Amino acid sequence: MLECEERTIERLNRIPGANQGLEILKLTRMIADKRENFRLFTISNGTLTPAPLLHFLFKRWETGHPIQLLDLTSCRGIECYPGGMRVLDKLSGLKVIWGIDCAKHQRHEYKCGAGNQTSS
Repeated sequence: MLECEERTIERLNRIPGANQGLEILKLTRMIADKRENFRLFTISNGTLTPAPLLHFLFKRWETGHPIQLLDLTSCRGIECYPGGMRVLDKLSGLKVIWGIDCAKHQRHEYKCGAGNQTSS
């Protein structure tokens, strides 16, 4: 399990072969730092680009070591933009949990590849 902030993910993305170390290969769960707003995309000069978290998740999936659970329940906020969590659907098997639906007293959950948001 890795509990981190966006800057940590950004640094991991910059290190050649960082996802090849034995301990990082075992990583299946990520928990976002509660002080952070986590983003899947950033906007710079009107251009939408993937954020470090999105790069990291796809790199793990492409190398055969996918993250299975992304826990964003402690985040201050989540910014998804186009298509919401559906941008993660290629990462079939990844479960994303976040926030609380006050009316239902349940956390939000998205199962990638399923194409819909549910509550657990």
